[in-house]
Amino acid sequence: RASSELQHTLVFAIHQPNAHNGVLTQKLMDVSDPDSQWYGQHLSFEEVGELTANFAATSQVQSYLTSLGAKIVSTTPHGDYVRATARVAVWEAALQAQFFEYVHNAAALNSRQPTFGRVLRTPKYTVPAELQDHVDFVAYTTQLPSLQNKPLPLMEAGPGMVDINLLNNHYQINDNNAGGQDLTQAVFETGGVVYGDQDLSEFLQYYSAPAIVPTDAGSQHQNKNQSFCDTQPNYCIEPNLDLQYLMITSQGVPTTYYYEANETYPFVTWVEAVVAEQHPENVHSISWGEPEQYVEDPVKFAFGTAAQKLGLMGKTIVVSSGDDGVAGYPARNNKTACGFYPQFPATCPWVTSVGATQGPEEYLPEIAETSDAGGIITTGGGFSNYYKQPEWQAAAVSAYFTKVTPPKGSYNIQNRGYPDVALLGHNYNVAIAGGRHGVSGTSAACPVFAGMTQLLNAARAKSGKSALGFLNPLLYKNPSVFMEITKGKNNCCAGPRSGAVCCPAGFEATSGWNPLTGLGAMNFANALAAFGK
Repeated sequence: RASSELQHTLVFAIHQPNAHNGVLTQKLMDVSDPDSQWYGQHLSFEEVGELTANFAATSQVQSYLTSLGAKIVSTTPHGDYVRATARVAVWEAALQAQFFEYVHNAAALNSRQPTFGRVLRTPKYTVPAELQDHVDFVAYTTQLPSLQNKPLPLMEAGPGMVDINLLNNHYQINDNNAGGQDLTQAVFETGGVVYGDQDLSEFLQYYSAPAIVPTDAGSQHQNKNQSFCDTQPNYCIEPNLDLQYLMITSQGVPTTYYYEANETYPFVTWVEAVVAEQHPENVHSISWGEPEQYVEDPVKFAFGTAAQKLGLMGKTIVVSSGDDGVAGYPARNNKTACGFYPQFPATCPWVTSVGATQGPEEYLPEIAETSDAGGIITTGGGFSNYYKQPEWQAAAVSAYFTKVTPPKGSYNIQNRGYPDVALLGHNYNVAIAGGRHGVSGTSAACPVFAGMTQLLNAARAKSGKSALGFLNPLLYKNPSVFMEITKGKNNCCAGPRSGAVCCPAGFEATSGWNPLTGLGAMNFANALAAFGK
């Protein structure tokens, strides 16, 4: 049992009626559906606040917390979230809860993740009667850190590596310059990682790209640490990959490095940060996730609400679809964990989810990336167990099941299917610890697609058009800009060709949309002709 005198911080998510009643979603579709008369007419930060804010509820929550003696640490500009600190005894009385100290045993062995060492949580809580109509949920109460944090990308040495020259050639990108158009972009990181600033500088210099230093945002953290990368390179793989390939694909663009230290609610802290930004970045690349069932439903709703707000402001969120097929990483070393377990936040309908392919790096046809075909990882995909299937995707999903025999298992084809698109994800040439290493994953494809989106934004800006914003309705109405990926099956997890866990069932690739590679790999020249001018 936690000491009653310990200080503990909670976050109160304020109830926003227009996020629940469909008004926010309809407004987003108005500006994101290319057939809408309001397409591209995005709202300002202030206008989104006017649409969604519930200041009366925010005020009630603040007053109540103050009456308890809690210290209000912060409130987001539109009152979405109120963060407050008080003694455990105060929270236990107010929430009818009992807080305990939970320790993740594995954390004691990992000094890079100190927040895993001890957390204060309660098995259950009750929102006070005075706040029942004003609060959706309270964070840092019941959710524990994932027992299986996202594994780091796997490193491989071998011939046939992906670099920007191959990407440009294969996807027909003629110009990587996106600077000078008042655009910004960002990556999201968590899990105790850092990036090598010298690695980034040397990588950009090697390709004669503009030398831009990322801006830090999010939690307090030493985000760049080359000396640590040199001695502990595994902790630099993901951020080095994300930054290097976002910044080399869309060059000359100011880039933000969002780091969220709290691995229990990393997406809540990210949501708090981005909804508070008056001018959020145009494109966000997120190469992290966890099994959807590990994430509380209110957190999934909060993330979806924030994603819709960003889309309404003309911002794009791109998320990797996972590296372990339909089962997710819990099955990577445990075949008894096989099943259909979708990955959050890739399942959120208001992001563009990116799967992975392989082949052209070895002068072979492009297929879905799978470990049993030598891809090291298997592109994640399937169907959400929480988010309903959006209208813009329904025809594509229905068409898929007319072409294949559905695999046996528990999944809901009436829900959101993912991924939406795919790009090469096998054996990327990444600068790490002063050397070059091969890195594979949907987390490689994700920042490249984000960069391609930014290149389209730059072309549109030159023509006086708005940024693309929420992409999916546009993409599903323009399948001709994609190269279909029709070979592959995602029943295996990440691992070596001869040693990966392969589950009994998975989805198969076929023409059109499929739950391995989505609509396919974008032909940038076609997309530029269709969307960029």
